[in-house]
Amino acid sequence: MREIRALVVRFAKENPTWGYSRIQGAVGDLGHRVGRTTVSRIQMRGGIKPAPERPSSWSAFIKAWWGETAAADSFTTEVWTSRGLTTLHTLFVMDTATRRVHIAGTTRRGVGA
Repeated sequence: MREIRALVVRFAKENPTWGYSRIQGAVGDLGHRVGRTTVSRIQMRGGIKPAPERPSSWSAFIKAWWGETAAADSFTTEVWTSRGLTTLHTLFVMDTATRRVHIAGTTRRGVGA
């Protein structure tokens, strides 16, 4: 029961828009059977308000989706070649959870060229 309580509290805090039924389903997906009323009681005892009344913040959203997000950017490098000074455009993507950077590609043509 402690594990179920911990899951309900965690899901409620990390996902402020989830109601009792959604949390019940998520706990069920992990192999635990729990009733909607039990989810409600666990939240009340833990001082967690129902979904519409729970505060939703940007930091809560980021924490909940941190492992699923990525950042993308580009940079230019000027290189001397046999043709003279050439500008190379590089696109890279960073996995925000691991901070790994992946080079997507490099080209002599920029966007719109």
